[in-house]
Amino acid sequence: MKRTGLLKTAVRLVLKNAGALFAFEIVYKLALALMLVPLLLGGLHIAMALGGYSYITSENLLRFALHPVTLVILALIVLVVSTLSLIDIYAVIYALEASRQNKKARLSGMALFALKHALRSWKIQNLPIMLTLILMAPLLSSSFTFNLLTQISIPEPITRYLGNHRIWLVLGAFALTALSVLMVRRAYVFHLFSLEKQSFRQARRQSAALCRGHLWKDFWLLAVTQLGLALLMAIITLALVALAVGVASALKSLAGLSGLTEQLVLEALRIGALLATALLTPCVFACISAAYERYAPSPDAEERALPDGAGSRLPRAAVLSALIILLAAAAAFLHLRDTGRINPNVEYLRTLEVTAHRGASGSYPENTMAAFRGALELGADWIELDVQQTRDGQLIVMHDKNVKRVTGVNDYVWRMSWEQLSALDAGALFGSEFAGERIPLLEEVVAFAAENDIRLNIELKPSAHDVSLEKDVLDLVSAYDMRDKCVITSQAYSTLERVKAIDPEITTVYVARIAYGDINRLTAADHFSVEASSATRQLVSRVHRAGKQIYAWTVNSEEAINSMIDKNVDNIITDDVELARRLVYESRYSELFSDIVELLEPEEEAEDTD
Repeated sequence: MKRTGLLKTAVRLVLKNAGALFAFEIVYKLALALMLVPLLLGGLHIAMALGGYSYITSENLLRFALHPVTLVILALIVLVVSTLSLIDIYAVIYALEASRQNKKARLSGMALFALKHALRSWKIQNLPIMLTLILMAPLLSSSFTFNLLTQISIPEPITRYLGNHRIWLVLGAFALTALSVLMVRRAYVFHLFSLEKQSFRQARRQSAALCRGHLWKDFWLLAVTQLGLALLMAIITLALVALAVGVASALKSLAGLSGLTEQLVLEALRIGALLATALLTPCVFACISAAYERYAPSPDAEERALPDGAGSRLPRAAVLSALIILLAAAAAFLHLRDTGRINPNVEYLRTLEVTAHRGASGSYPENTMAAFRGALELGADWIELDVQQTRDGQLIVMHDKNVKRVTGVNDYVWRMSWEQLSALDAGALFGSEFAGERIPLLEEVVAFAAENDIRLNIELKPSAHDVSLEKDVLDLVSAYDMRDKCVITSQAYSTLERVKAIDPEITTVYVARIAYGDINRLTAADHFSVEASSATRQLVSRVHRAGKQIYAWTVNSEEAINSMIDKNVDNIITDDVELARRLVYESRYSELFSDIVELLEPEEEAEDTD
């Protein structure tokens, strides 16, 4: 059978029951989207409660993830999500089989058939079908998987690492492709399991047998289908976006309405995503059904009889009402989430400040006096810097434990004396024009900040070799009368506890790569500094309600900075001070300043006419 012939058969199978297929898909996917987030968050909260965790940060994440309760909850979530996905697949297979038999599929029949076989999947001997589904996900829904991955905010250290070690990306892509090819042998498992009522073991064996001789043809059939769907959805989405822009322009010119373009484009993208999810499963499984019809032996009609009259036919009005309710619920949920009204902040107005990460490290060698002077010139509100202790007890400004990345010398700070470190060049590797820049003492930076009235975010980097690190830093800050113009931060919560034991009044900030849950219980932290991908609206709201501030790091792109502005964080830590200050100013201008101008304009016009 030629590949084009299979595609024609697949199109025929979809078109015969297109109404039932897409009605089911839209309603089911909307309901699934509304259920999935509460399900995942609910499972996480249960795992935290049963495991005795009130918060999750980078320090306790691994312990939490490996906790037996967490593993059990995670396994249950995977089983539930897999079952929900199987319901979708079995319903689609039912409708496609009805098309093969030239019958009309009913929503009630699709639902009953899907539920029946989803429940069969929970039998001990059939549970491996869920693992099969997980392993086949890239093959069955590569566009959806890609879309999901692009929506996940990956922490910057991970993206930076992958960018510097692209071999892992290549190996990952190769492994994913190899897995997809291998899993083609399981392509007919779901048809055999549901239509032929076979056990998973029987279905697995027969699926492998059916693929013999044309495995690569089946792989390319699915690959071409995925590519075609991606292209189709790109065209539809572009058309929807163009329509949204046109409508926004018309409303602006006719009714004077402005500010609609971004919102309408966002809604157009959401409609495109909904259409993509509605098309994906029917189209992919239509190709598998077409191949299955061609390669599988045709059983008697009774063996593959569909429960055509199962259940009473659902009235169209009931289906339409359910769809409208789900659409309204989805729209309300998205609106409340986007506007932050689900978790409103206590404080409406906050002063967003910009911190120069390791100085103006985007343009100058990090943690050097050149970077700190650059931060001052660019108008940073704060300078963030890292402090370690040398072998002879001196406090120096350096981020890495090993100084090789910055100086080219492969040695550790705690093993070197200040005399050795002061002789190193901390600027030449960044650029020849900075050759001769030295590693500064903390005292130099504190004196510079006191003289120029700029505040410091001093992050302590403790090691097992330190002697009175916290006390020495606090004594230095007090000596320059900078206690009210500094915050002491650390990724080690125990360090903050020691700081508070020495000086309860000094402001402390806990630096967390991952933050979730009630982190306000970390009482030694006055504020929190989190990796930008963890700075959700919910976390920001929770921290604000406790009367604390939240910083976001390291935020360098225009999109990321605007996202942090929208989420109402208190401090943006960035390598690009100039960009961050411009975007913060623009956000203030477009919101607060424009409102004041609108209020004042009528009075000014009235004065002009007098």
